[in-house]
Amino acid sequence: MKIYGLSDGHFLVNHYWIGGSIIVFPDRFFMWNVTDASEIKPHTLEIMNFVKPRPDYIIIGTGETTVNLDPSFHEHFKRMGISVDTCPTFEACSTFNMCVEDRYNVACALLHPQISDEAGKNPRGRQAPDALTPLPHPNLPS
Repeated sequence: MKIYGLSDGHFLVNHYWIGGSIIVFPDRFFMWNVTDASEIKPHTLEIMNFVKPRPDYIIIGTGETTVNLDPSFHEHFKRMGISVDTCPTFEACSTFNMCVEDRYNVACALLHPQISDEAGKNPRGRQAPDALTPLPHPNLPS
């Protein structure tokens, strides 16, 4: 799997637009019922207990900016042998793609970024654009 872009709350995963937050593995993805970084708790990533092989590394895209999660969150996954990094969603997509290319056993949990005004509000609920938007496929209609 590769993440080719994000726009208007959707992710372009292997040429399919997926709406909402997602958890991506090198060979599959799942919808993630989390809409805000404050909702990210160990139980929201319980799927890591069931996927085989279990990832060694989880990248969490926390939206427009990096949100530092509680140290107990990191400790929970450390006990499972999983390293966790948080970063803006756009950066998490790029890092995931590089890890997949290098054949790392990785997972990526992604929130879509919100656009904020100077006051830190998002009155119109707009989504951030990004530079990952793919070029049109030469054999497919655009």
